[in-house]
Parts: sequence; C-alpha cells; structure tokens
Amino acid sequence: MKEKNSIVYFAGCMANYAEPDIGKHTIEVLEENGFAPSFPKQKCCGTPQLSAGNQKRFIENAIYNINSLERTKGDIVTACTSCALTLKHDYPKIIKSPKAESVSKRTYDIIEYLALLKKQNRLNENFYPIDLRVVYHTPCHLKVLGEDLVNRRLDMLKAIPGISINQLNSGCCGMGGTFGVKKNTFDMSMEIGKHLFESVLSSSADITATDCPTCNLQIQQGTGRSPTHPISIVWQAYQN
Repeated sequence: MKEKNSIVYFAGCMANYAEPDIGKHTIEVLEENGFAPSFPKQKCCGTPQLSAGNQKRFIENAIYNINSLERTKGDIVTACTSCALTLKHDYPKIIKSPKAESVSKRTYDIIEYLALLKKQNRLNENFYPIDLRVVYHTPCHLKVLGEDLVNRRLDMLKAIPGISINQLNSGCCGMGGTFGVKKNTFDMSMEIGKHLFESVLSSSADITATDCPTCNLQIQQGTGRSPTHPISIVWQAYQN
C-alpha cells in the first residue's frame, strides 16, 4: 500500500465546535487525495480577539498555535478563510518570528490547496457528476489574500461534471469578524449585507456557497437560506 503524505489540519472554531461536517468533509477530501491529516493541539486562531481589540489574547493564541504547528510536518490547511488569513498574514506581521514565517509559508485554505493540486496534476479528479447550480459569495478575508485565489477555486469547482457556478459581486455580508453579532452593531451589519441578501434571494441557483462560516451565519440571517461550504460540494462529488 502506498504511504500517504503528511498534512496538517487547522480546524478553526466554527468547524471544531459549530459545523463539524466542514471538518469531516475536509479530512475525507484530503484522504481521497492521498493525504493522512494530523490534528495538532490548537487554539482559536485569534481573529475574534484581534477584531475586538484584545491584542494580548490574540498574541497568546498566536504563539501557542505557532509553536504547535511549527513542530509538525507537511503543509497546513484550514477550511476557514479567516483562519487562513490570520495564519498567513497576521501571525508573521504581528509576532515577527522565524517560526511565524515558517507557519505562514506552509498554510493554505483547503480550496486553494485543491486548486494547487489541480495545477500540479495531482488532484484526484474522479468526480461523480452533480447537477447543481451554484452562486458563490467571496468572503472579504479571501479577497485580501488575492483575487487569483478566487478565480482558481472557481476553476477547480468547475472541474466537477454537471456543476454550474457563478460568482456574486455583491460586497461584504456585513458580519466583519464579531461586528455582526454585537447588539449595538447588528442592525448596521444587516444593512451592509442587504445587497448581498437580495442577490442571493433573486438568484435561480440551487445553493449559495461561501468559504467563511461567519459569512454563512450572516447570509442565513439575511435570507433564511443556509449556504454550503465549497469543500462539501467537492466531498459530494467523490461520493458514489
């Protein structure tokens, strides 16, 4: 039996505690592609603390995660674009250590990673057809990482037979870290996301997809519809 390649999974709080199917599907998709995922000790990436101005707690969590992840072997993947941005961008910028740089360079969000495998002709493309019309909302944290990441993930998803996918260009959902869950800013967050909500409701697509679990929450509140994480679409395409 061929030995599987090592890879590290950083779950993030939402997949770890609120939406475990995202974690399950991430692990199983990685296994479909010849990886043996490990799950080292980890804390919240620190995005909520940083957005709330609690830099002390952010630094505590960042140092803990950096020390834990730096000891591992293989690339690091996460299914949360906010976690990906924090590990890739905020850790080396704020912590400023060789370990933080090392973790940053090894980190990918899961769909970015699958797109990279596809580019390298290493992606398992034994997909079953899925008759599905999808509209895709781009999380703001993903936009910060680069528009090319958006284009590459859409191309990767289009490799699944039967899929039709179109990108929404409707702006921020309004969640903005913890902004959308605070009593004094909730109404404003919903107003910010109004254009996106209208675009989702007027779409003839079967589902809405987004990579950010908090965008998912905001879209649910604004439309009554629950978006799907793209990794769950890929997972479905591997099922018989």
